[in-house]
Amino acid sequence: MEVQQEGEVGMENRVENHVGQSVQFVETKGEKFLTTKLKGEEFESHIKEICSCLRDDDSVSKVGIYGMGGVGRTELAKHVNNELLRTPSPFHHIYWVTVSPDFSIHKLQDTIARMVNLDLSSVDDKHIRAARLFEVLKDKNFVLILDDMWNYVPLEMVGIPDNMKRWKLVLTTRSLNVCRKMYCQKNIKVKPLLVDASWELFLQELGHRIVPSLEKIAKSIVLECQGLPLGIKVMARNMKQVDDIHEWSNALDKLRRSIPEQENLEIFKELKRSYDYLNDPTLQQCFLCCALYLGLAGNRREDVIEFLIDVGVLEGESRREEFNEGQTMLNKLLNLCLLEEEEEEGEDICTVKMHCLLKNMAIQIMNADARVIVKNDEKLSEMPE
Repeated sequence: MEVQQEGEVGMENRVENHVGQSVQFVETKGEKFLTTKLKGEEFESHIKEICSCLRDDDSVSKVGIYGMGGVGRTELAKHVNNELLRTPSPFHHIYWVTVSPDFSIHKLQDTIARMVNLDLSSVDDKHIRAARLFEVLKDKNFVLILDDMWNYVPLEMVGIPDNMKRWKLVLTTRSLNVCRKMYCQKNIKVKPLLVDASWELFLQELGHRIVPSLEKIAKSIVLECQGLPLGIKVMARNMKQVDDIHEWSNALDKLRRSIPEQENLEIFKELKRSYDYLNDPTLQQCFLCCALYLGLAGNRREDVIEFLIDVGVLEGESRREEFNEGQTMLNKLLNLCLLEEEEEEGEDICTVKMHCLLKNMAIQIMNADARVIVKNDEKLSEMPE
């Protein structure tokens, strides 16, 4: 769309913001994304909250969106992007950058430079590149959306220092620690869908009505996905136009028993990226042991740490050292959304648990190891033949 500069005719819609300052709302320029219809009131609430922070709250310059793999962080950010383009906004530009795992300052500079029509191809020195990018950006009102961040990004080295005015940042990540290191003033956790919203999403993705005789099995499949949009969408896609009750039952059995299917590899690969990101054999072993130990209702943190000590994952010169290491490891898994934590009502007790599909992913990893045999939900008391 065409963007008129500040002060042009038709752009003089001034309003008072929360601190009484006059703010001029202008047409924004950016890419409008294709999106899927969001399910659940919480998603709508998140969109309003984020857009409100960006438009009206001068105390918030950076917003972090975090949550487990496949939960819909990118989808939420796309809706925020489109909402800023659709409605009056104080920003002239919305810049979207997908931060790949092989991220580098140089690549990010190149991507943003192309968006602002700046040619950096002949400049190799990172400091000169940052200075030139800063000169172009410093007078612009813009929102920068960094999608799928895995690590801290020193934006001042890119050419966007913290003290530069008239810009705001939105980032999506699996890690709460990334939000903290980027100094996000507002952090929003995207949680799995509730039961009703999960069922609506499944029917939407399935694209046709379910035969009454299949509805019970279909709802069981949805429950096994525990509100994870990625899992729900993949399973719905797998069952499109399938009317045989045996195929539905087979899909449910394999999902429950963590038996990998070619059609389900998308779920496994997406979730395994978080496991690979741990990049620490001890922490990975801690995650796999948690998958074996944690029940559906969760377990007390102290009990989980005792188990990790008993199986030899945690070692120290004293019990205190082992417990401190255990608490630190659990916090790392919680911050990366590989574990969930709940406080029991009326009691000062925290329990930790693992999402069902993450547990399935862990079991698939262990089953690929010749030293490990895992039979999920089999209640075995003896070693199987």
